[in-house]
Amino acid sequence: MDDSVNGCSLKTEINLQAAKAIRPELFMLETDAPWCTMTSTHASKPHLDTLPASLRPLYFPPATKPEQFLYGRPVKGRNEPCAIGGVAWVIHKLNSVPFEKVTEKAWKNTVELFGLEELK
Repeated sequence: MDDSVNGCSLKTEINLQAAKAIRPELFMLETDAPWCTMTSTHASKPHLDTLPASLRPLYFPPATKPEQFLYGRPVKGRNEPCAIGGVAWVIHKLNSVPFEKVTEKAWKNTVELFGLEELK
């Protein structure tokens, strides 16, 4: 059985403990977009606050209000697929594992599970 983590999976301290307990060989990331945004009320917030400024625009770019939609810009209050990097960042902080190792392992597990070997 494989396990995946999304932003809503990191909402409470108990959720953080559960995410930390997932064995790396079974670990994957997901966004669950457009739902399950990572918010300032989630237990993951202190970990997201350590996200380097250079990565913030990549994973959490400035968003517009729905009524002011601009093509190519995220919508405020909606989870966007790019936020998956924020999920990876929290897992990296929880487990004190290099960020690159978290993302590489999640990618490898996903490719293997879905038979996407041509993407290796």
